[in-house]
Amino acid sequence: MTELDENKELQTGEGSEIEPEAEVQEESKTEAVETAPTRVRTRVQEEEPEEKKRVWLIVTLVAVVLVLLGFLYYVGATQHAGHFPAHTTINGIDVSGMTAQRAKKELSDQVADYALTIHAREGKEMTITAEDVELVYVDNGEVDQLLDQYSPAMWLFQMFGEKELTAASDTEMNTELAEEKIKALDCFWNYIPMEEAKVADNGTGFVVQPAQQGTQLDVHRATAAIRTALKQGATDLDLEEEDLYIKPKNDVDMSTLEETAKRLNGYLQSNLTLDFGDDRIVTIDAGVIRTWIAEDAEGKLDLDRTLAFDFVKKNMAYQFDTFGLKHTVKIHNGMTITLSEGDYGWCLARDATTDAILEAVRAGKSGPIEPHWLYKGMHLGKDDIGGTYVEISISEQMMWCYKDYQLVVETPIVTGNIRKEHGTPYGSVWAIDAKKKDAVLGTIETMGYASHVKYWMPFNGNVGIHDADGWRNQYGGDIYLTSGSHGCINTPEAAAKQIYETVSIGTAVVVYDLNDPNTVIVENP
Repeated sequence: MTELDENKELQTGEGSEIEPEAEVQEESKTEAVETAPTRVRTRVQEEEPEEKKRVWLIVTLVAVVLVLLGFLYYVGATQHAGHFPAHTTINGIDVSGMTAQRAKKELSDQVADYALTIHAREGKEMTITAEDVELVYVDNGEVDQLLDQYSPAMWLFQMFGEKELTAASDTEMNTELAEEKIKALDCFWNYIPMEEAKVADNGTGFVVQPAQQGTQLDVHRATAAIRTALKQGATDLDLEEEDLYIKPKNDVDMSTLEETAKRLNGYLQSNLTLDFGDDRIVTIDAGVIRTWIAEDAEGKLDLDRTLAFDFVKKNMAYQFDTFGLKHTVKIHNGMTITLSEGDYGWCLARDATTDAILEAVRAGKSGPIEPHWLYKGMHLGKDDIGGTYVEISISEQMMWCYKDYQLVVETPIVTGNIRKEHGTPYGSVWAIDAKKKDAVLGTIETMGYASHVKYWMPFNGNVGIHDADGWRNQYGGDIYLTSGSHGCINTPEAAAKQIYETVSIGTAVVVYDLNDPNTVIVENP
């Protein structure tokens, strides 16, 4: 058999010689099949330790990272403890990372730099600084409370977002100094008064003037608002926004104002004159009348009687009254003397004159108007005594009577008994109070005498001029020193008669004593 044939037999399995090899091969195959799973399990077993290693490595790394992160978070929490978080402000001050103490210092510095700006009308601004009122920061514990609300354990989460906090910064200031500063503010002193809608005088007449806002503050409310702003640490106070200005009323009846203006302008049409003699004319025109117009108790404009009365008093009574006042008189010898007191002269009836003037003004009248008098002299003018009067000189024991500046009587007289202290009063100008014929002077019961006279002209109580021929035959000289009258002017009957026929009730009687050093001599030619 050839070698080739042997190989074929081997390949085909034919022949007995190769069967054992075939069995071996079969066995080998069987063995290989049986051992294959075992080899797979071995590989798996070999791969398992590698996988576990990787897992453990990952777990270990994660744990390390977590521990590291935890440590870092702890460090961060430790560092943030007692500090404000990032992006935190208190009252506008950035306190990020600050302790409460540092934040308080910043707030204190803020108070030191504090200034309140007060905004007023018309663009005016005024400032009050911390220094002005000695304002200082006072720790009230609120900053600590704000910090306590942040937990260090939450520091990471607190890093995000803006945290705008507000602390009511307690402050102290010098209240007396603050009051002085507030009161001295320009807005309380330099202001335009608020004016209600009203009737006003524009110089030519009365018109209705609309309400004027002005810049006048309600002082009580404004000062209180400024004090509060200082205490609260406000930096701006707008007086307008806080409604601190005095406001005009809104319920004014404009038609009533129009009627008032019309009535007052009617008053201004009046033009009155009062003549006090010797070209002494008092004119009451629009210029005077407008000064009498004022508000009454109800706030309505009208003629004010008090103002009119005051005008009458100052411009009439004070100027032209002579009753009981000083009189300068030129006596028989050319000498000029001044006499005081007495009851002669003019005395204006102030009330009656005022009422008459107001009545005429309300009626819109013009022209002359007569003044009313309580007492009248004989001549309305600078020389109120006029040209008809009686002159009596105690020192000369003489009496003169003039009529229209002409001498009609010159006679010696006997005046009051000086020795018995019955001297005739002198140094004044009196007015004849009455005229009576055939009078009986005194009574036996009261005076110790009862004297009949033909002509009786009293001028100072029971003192008067009368005839005395019934018991006297001499006059003049020094008789009065020891044997004078009870005070009356004893006169020869003929002279008494002529004087009686010359004078009238109200005629002036001038009595003086040139021997008295108190007699005021103005001129002695």
